[in-house]
Amino acid sequence: MAHQRGEVLHFWSRRPTLQDIDLHAANKPGWTATRQAFTNTRADGHPRGRNPWAYGSIWRRRCASRSHALAFHRRACASKQVRLGPGRIHHCMRSIGAAERALELMIQRGLSREAFGKPIARLGKNTEVIAKARIEIEAMRLMVLRAAKAMDTLGNAEARIWVSAVKAMVPERVCKIIDEAIQVFGGAGVSQWTPLARMYAGQRTLRLADGPDEVHWHVVGRAEIARYEGETFAPMKGE
Repeated sequence: MAHQRGEVLHFWSRRPTLQDIDLHAANKPGWTATRQAFTNTRADGHPRGRNPWAYGSIWRRRCASRSHALAFHRRACASKQVRLGPGRIHHCMRSIGAAERALELMIQRGLSREAFGKPIARLGKNTEVIAKARIEIEAMRLMVLRAAKAMDTLGNAEARIWVSAVKAMVPERVCKIIDEAIQVFGGAGVSQWTPLARMYAGQRTLRLADGPDEVHWHVVGRAEIARYEGETFAPMKGE
């Protein structure tokens, strides 16, 4: 996907033996925009914001010639993978900041509004929700710190299990914290009056970006299973 006014098209391509990245000139024959796509952007589709793939068109190759390619680099995909570990940790750090902001808004709202004669922060299970949010935030901080230390001491390749663990864990839990904050705000939580709806959309998108959750859960689970493969286990009593 690329912006229809862009001059360069950036594509992930599959070849028989590897994935690669191609750059093509948009004004050369062989490519056509088939439909527009809008994700997490303003209602008018204006291409603002920091998300580089938030607005664009789906492009389809008709008969693009390699002579029109600006760059073919067989190691491009591998080179890009090197920065994914630090990038994923950076995303998780920003996500934890979003969770902290959501918790702050949740408590402020809960103390400033009353229902049934008491602040809604003290109503029903809302106190427990606030407590769990704080515990989750601190747990996420420690996990991200552990992943960052693994990268410093073991290197990107050896630390990939920890990086996948935080990439799968953090956005999912932050989504839940923001969702609970929205619930405390009621209808205002999904309006433009608070940043919560935008924050939720960003975190939900992050669960797809840089690899969907399922990929990272699989990486962690596969490594955990491998620790026990080949071992002989004593039968349980009665078996």
